[in-house]
Amino acid sequence: MKNLLTALKTSALIILTAIMAFAVSGPAAADDDFYGPGLWHKEGVHKTFYGAYLTIDGKPSYCLDAGLPSPRPQHFKGAEPTSVRTPQTAWLLAEYADSKDSSRQAALSAFVKLDKALPHRHTMKVRTPKELGKKFAKAADMFTQMRKDAKDFAGPYTLTLALKHRDGKVFATPTLTSAAGKELDWPVDVVMTGGSEDLRTQVPAGTEVSVSAPPGALVSVEATAAGLPSTDVLVYKPTDGKRVQNVTTGIPAKVTAKATANTQLPFAPTAETTAEVSSDGSITDTVNITGAPPNSTLSVIARAYHSDSEPVQSAEPQGTLVDEQELTARIDGDGKAQLTTEAVEGKPGWTTWTVEILESERSDGWVSDWGIPEETVYWEEPPEPTPPPKEPTPSEEPTPSDTPTPEESPTPKETSSAPTEQPEPKPESTPEAGGEETPTPQEPKQAETLPRTGADWRVGAGMGLVLLGIGAAAVGFTRKRS
Repeated sequence: MKNLLTALKTSALIILTAIMAFAVSGPAAADDDFYGPGLWHKEGVHKTFYGAYLTIDGKPSYCLDAGLPSPRPQHFKGAEPTSVRTPQTAWLLAEYADSKDSSRQAALSAFVKLDKALPHRHTMKVRTPKELGKKFAKAADMFTQMRKDAKDFAGPYTLTLALKHRDGKVFATPTLTSAAGKELDWPVDVVMTGGSEDLRTQVPAGTEVSVSAPPGALVSVEATAAGLPSTDVLVYKPTDGKRVQNVTTGIPAKVTAKATANTQLPFAPTAETTAEVSSDGSITDTVNITGAPPNSTLSVIARAYHSDSEPVQSAEPQGTLVDEQELTARIDGDGKAQLTTEAVEGKPGWTTWTVEILESERSDGWVSDWGIPEETVYWEEPPEPTPPPKEPTPSEEPTPSDTPTPEESPTPKETSSAPTEQPEPKPESTPEAGGEETPTPQEPKQAETLPRTGADWRVGAGMGLVLLGIGAAAVGFTRKRS
């Protein structure tokens, strides 16, 4: 009888021991399906599971208290979590919680058990996978790499936008960086508005996107990176059973990073010019500017070049620089302005202008070509005028005068027909008896119609001498007869 009682006591003790072992140790019944992938570790009379539990809503959960009874789902009905900030563990849970690899889950569980930011009630020593023997060798290698990745890629995260513009386009590059400054290739949604057309696209962070935009356009860009790993984890305490382990999970809600930026394309002013030359050779250039920033001022440099040959349009100036003027263009509300250079003294040959619009905070610079036909004029110095031929002056004729100008009487020349005799003194007229008084010959008068020239007085004097001689001869002949 005693032997029977002893046997019964022994059997009962064995059964009780088995029941207790089941309660404390790993799965041994059909309702122990809340264990996920992982590895068991036994140390003395204690055992702990390095792996994932399916305690909270069937999702991976990780125990915080090594050596305490396993966290069965029924112990956490209605449990409300608290949030604990631990970025690296949060990143690891977000990255690897869904893994089906037992070694991966063992390494992840070790991180949770060793995280000093979390509350623990360990009843046995917690070790790294490297310290847990050959069974954990693969987990040890994973643990080392996972710890490095967590340091590099854990949050908080920063999303930035870099904007630039060139060749009529706006370029945007979203960049996502971790707390350690590492760039991530996380998907980023990009929206660009204000260009020639709107753009909505998703690209990996670090990828450049662009839109076309006219000069002066204001382009807005918004970037969003959603679903990023949280920097916090959730801690659950059991509502039934104080000796049951606490567990932690990652936060289902994901973090979103946003960035916005604006940029305005520079205006691209250009100019059309017209050169003019005046009759005196002075040359000016009229400049018409369009496409400039409205209601602004721009600096303009006008340069005049001289060339002996006709200019051929080119980007590089040729010829000799003869003048340079800096002008100020006052731009109206439509982005237009007109200004005229000061006159430049022309030189024989060709003169061509170039115009340079200097770059400003709101506009690009611009330079015209050299030798543009509208900016080029030709001028040559006019010849000196030839004086008109003088008209012939008519010969001057003396005006007849009643009083002749006395002139020297020339010496009469001797004639062969009648020798010249000196006239005797004329006697007083005495009438002779029985005769009539002989009239004294009178010197003939010069015809009033004859022109009074130098030749006329000589002829008249000669005639007078001839008549005087004839008169003297007649007197002598009369005396002889009487």
